Parts: sequence; structure tokens; C-alpha cells
Amino acid sequence: LATEIAKEEASAPTTSVSYTETAGILDITAGEKAYTLRLTDAAFLSMKKNGKEYLASPTQWTAWRAPTDNDMNIKARWHTQFDIPRARMYTYAYDIASTDTSLTVTMTGIFASKAKVPLFELTMVYVIDGNGIHVDVDAAQPKQAWIEQIPRFAMQIETVNGFENLEYFAKGPRSNYVDIQNHAYHDIFRANVTDELEDMIMPQECGNHVDAK
Repeated sequence: LATEIAKEEASAPTTSVSYTETAGILDITAGEKAYTLRLTDAAFLSMKKNGKEYLASPTQWTAWRAPTDNDMNIKARWHTQFDIPRARMYTYAYDIASTDTSLTVTMTGIFASKAKVPLFELTMVYVIDGNGIHVDVDAAQPKQAWIEQIPRFAMQIETVNGFENLEYFAKGPRSNYVDIQNHAYHDIFRANVTDELEDMIMPQECGNHVDAK
């Protein structure tokens, strides 16, 4: 969403960027865009453009998704060893560097559930300028936390109502996966969120598209 809000400016950013910090909360202004970032868990509490709020709830980093049939042998470890559905980002250090046209926030922390071995040790860099937000993540898995497969790792963004239309380059038009993709082909597809839902006998992940760019 952060980059979608601000695609207009393809050249080097010249928009003035400013921020204030209060009790671990950054309020950032970049021209017509405004963001509120919570440093304790690298979560955006607000993303606005021209005063309009785009977030329905704070963003959060997550490694969970609904298991598929192919996950039947590993999903027990996801729960017992790491409690992945409840894993969250916890930052213990941060650094802020700013120029007239950009703000760089570097956060160091762990991704873990309470009383469990951390799934990742992380360094996250958010660069905010007139073009939007660039996110760089360096994640290392501790030796004692090694696991051959995790469900996913992504920033979960719940937007306000109205974001129904999709346009993407990937394999489509129907959902496809690493092991089920012979029916799909690469193209730029236009769809909507409702059409990506598939009513399965046992509810699980759906709407995936391989090679998304």
C-alpha cells in the first residue's frame, strides 16, 4: 500500500520530509502523505494521503497463513516448536537518520512468540520519502530455530473498504502454486478480491499466484 499510494513521482524525490518522535511513536510527513510508525514492533499505525486514512488497523509482520493439504506433516511443528500463528516482531534497538527529503529508520529485533525460540533475528530498514516507503529486511534464522519451511513472511496490511480491484503480473488467471501451475501463464491480470476467493471443503489458503512481480 505504501508504494501504491505514491507512484506518481518516478524521479528522485524532492518532497520535504519531516518527523516528530514521542514515546516510541514517529509521526512522519512527506508532502501530501503522512505516516505514523510504532518503533517497538515496526508497525504502521496510520497511512494517509491528503488526509484520507488507508489503514483499517495497524500493520503487522506475520509468518502465518492458513495451512494447505501439503502442509499436513509440518504444520504440527509450526504450532508446537514456534507457535507461529502468535509470532510477532519485537524491536530492541532503533536508529533514525534524516535528510531534507528522506527519513531512514533502522530497527533491530526478533520475530518470535512468547516463551519460544525466535524464528528470526531481524534488521529492518524503512526509507520514507516523497515516493512512498521502501522496506528492506535482513532476516537470519538462529541455528536452534532451524526449520525447513515456514508458512510465509510478510507485512500484513488491512486496508479500509474500497480496495477491491487488483492488477498484477504473475501466473494466472486462476490461483496457482509451485506444484500446481501447468494451467497458468504469465501476463498482466486484472481481477478483484472477491473473485480470488475459492470455497474449499476445508478452508485454507487460496488466491496465490506464482512469480508475482
